Amino acid sequence: MEARGLSFRYAGSRRPEPALDGVSLTLRAGEFVGVTGPTGAGKSTLCAFLNGLIPHTLPGEAYGQVRIDGLSTAEVRPNRLARLVGSVFQNPEDQIVSFHVDEEVAFGPENLAVPADEIGRRVREALEATGLWALRGKPTAALSGGQKQRLAIAAVLACRPSLLVLDEPTAELDPAGTRDVFEALARLNAEHGVTVLVVEHKTEWLARHASRLLVLDRGRLVADGRPAEVLGDLPVMEALGIPVPARIRWARRRVDGVPAGNGEVRPASKGGGEDPGAAIGIGATPRATTGNGVIVGADVGGPLLEVAGLVSGYGPEPVLHGVDLTVRRGEMLALVGENGAGKTTLVKHWVGLLRPHAGSVRLGGQDAARRPVHELARSVGYVWQNPDHALFLGSVREELAFGPRNLGLGAAEVGRRVAAVSASLGLDELLDEDPGELSRGQRQRVAVGAVLAMEPDLLVLDEPTTGQDARESREIMDLLARVNAQGTAICFITHDMELVARYARRVVVVAHGRVLVDGSPRQVFASPRLLQEAGLDLPPATRLARELLGEGAPVCLTLEELEETLRGAAGVAGGKGGEARAGVAPVPPGSFARP
Repeated sequence: MEARGLSFRYAGSRRPEPALDGVSLTLRAGEFVGVTGPTGAGKSTLCAFLNGLIPHTLPGEAYGQVRIDGLSTAEVRPNRLARLVGSVFQNPEDQIVSFHVDEEVAFGPENLAVPADEIGRRVREALEATGLWALRGKPTAALSGGQKQRLAIAAVLACRPSLLVLDEPTAELDPAGTRDVFEALARLNAEHGVTVLVVEHKTEWLARHASRLLVLDRGRLVADGRPAEVLGDLPVMEALGIPVPARIRWARRRVDGVPAGNGEVRPASKGGGEDPGAAIGIGATPRATTGNGVIVGADVGGPLLEVAGLVSGYGPEPVLHGVDLTVRRGEMLALVGENGAGKTTLVKHWVGLLRPHAGSVRLGGQDAARRPVHELARSVGYVWQNPDHALFLGSVREELAFGPRNLGLGAAEVGRRVAAVSASLGLDELLDEDPGELSRGQRQRVAVGAVLAMEPDLLVLDEPTTGQDARESREIMDLLARVNAQGTAICFITHDMELVARYARRVVVVAHGRVLVDGSPRQVFASPRLLQEAGLDLPPATRLARELLGEGAPVCLTLEELEETLRGAAGVAGGKGGEARAGVAPVPPGSFARP
């Protein structure tokens, strides 16, 4: 693939700079290339050039040329492009059209008029390559998130493209699903010679599997090289908001003395002076941290929301099986578990979107099932996993004002809240933009701000950092931490264990519709086998500590804690055979609840 001078400005965009600005690059056959960069850097626009959505579908001003196998994508019709470039998008639900796995994989070749016997061979090869052959007759609706994404990849592979382009394929997947997708891509690349280009914020997986890493910023290609070398430039990565894997951060810290991040909470405001978040009860003072960078939470009060014996689901088969859980005032709670574990189903009961089959949910001592949704919204704010499910107005300003207006607040108060939330989330320059034209990460921030402007007692966020770069994720979580410091209870659903380690004071692990573990982050991460059972992984610092010090290493939530642990162990003679390490004690099992 050869791309020369790619530039694009979306039709109707009010932004002064183009989405892509003079990008040139070459991909060699058989490469595994990762692409990363801040939100809005032009990554999805680059993918749209490669798969022919530009210029055939997306309206705007396009310049430059893309040639794949010597053919210009501007001159080749879309049905021919499908044989050259296979595209896999962020949400597999947007691509799956058939009822059964084998039918889904056959769909593409059938539409390309491939002979029937050849279709059968392609279906088997694609399913075996992605590890789905055993599921060939299974209904697509019964697959997990990771399995659906692998199915989307298999369906594209059956069309035999020269290049496979994936745009954040694991953004909504749990750690187990992410691992499955990347391992499938690695097999396709190594064993089948498929050329892969994958856009991702999860740079740890790019560093493991990609042979080359491209970095985009403001529409331009700013770095191109081996992943370890590109990501090892810590000051540049920090400036761009690109997450650097713990192993690389640790290596650069040890070699060059470059700080790996002190965990200090930064104000999310872009400007100087008084923190605008204070205008809506968001404290101007950043959350306190311990010396090792772990966030210190507000004082926890009495019960705010009580779940007792909750049984519920979407049909005759329940998703939740007798869940008991209490959320207390002022706490910072992380709700974690694999895709399909029942996390979202659980929190939907808190805002009245679902009613229990059995059991109860009590909010402020009252049965939530007996209260209308609009009344519950005054106490519990809910931010959807997919921001497109929540955004429906013509501008960002209207979205932020909608909730406060429906609470009956006056125009002056509504304006003040909109200004405060906008400044806190870095949305000032987007207030007049149509949310539908924003990037996924930007839409997520708008969705968070729309609920935050209502000042609920409990704020529930379903994957609030999905699609965000590292800087934006940190800013959102720092803002939530400051909201929590003022007494608002926060419950965030996430697959990012590093966020859990740094921000949560309590972790509830849900598996198969039940509460598997309930305890502090340190207690929960002391049980890697239970996490594995729930389709989760340890935080990077915890995992690195176990690799360096063995399975009996203390639970290190951050790299700062790991350094303190190693400093205590360094220079002290070990026991017989060097196995015992002074200052490194086995981790106690913890006192968390395991029903």
